Amino acid sequence: MSTARKMAMLQYNAAILTGMPQMFEQKTQPLASPAVFRARLLRFFLAAFAMTALWLVVGVTGYRFIAGLEWLDAFYNSAMIVSAMGPVFEMHTPAQKIFEALYALFSGLIFTFAVGIAFVPIIHRLFHLFHLENAAEENL
Repeated sequence: MSTARKMAMLQYNAAILTGMPQMFEQKTQPLASPAVFRARLLRFFLAAFAMTALWLVVGVTGYRFIAGLEWLDAFYNSAMIVSAMGPVFEMHTPAQKIFEALYALFSGLIFTFAVGIAFVPIIHRLFHLFHLENAAEENL
């Protein structure tokens, strides 16, 4: 067994003993099973969804109390901005305009982060497949 493989096994065993399992398999470990991969996809998708939903709550609250919109209108305006469709209602006071501008700017970042989080398991699996193929070619 190679030194890298032994180190990976030690890290894995230590993670189990400390109750902090690794998030992903190391490049020297075999590819995760489809069931593990699906569970990982679901977990990361839910994290991205939760982050987006929390940001939507921030927008709804802001539009409700700063812009004075009704709850449904505040939700509608927030959802349109988070989804990059743009604002629906016109803001008139400086406080409303500043809130809307900051909310729109940060919504772009939140959306980018959420998409990145949702795709992490897929990207990791692709890179892991490339490492496995390279290791198989080196062993030939």
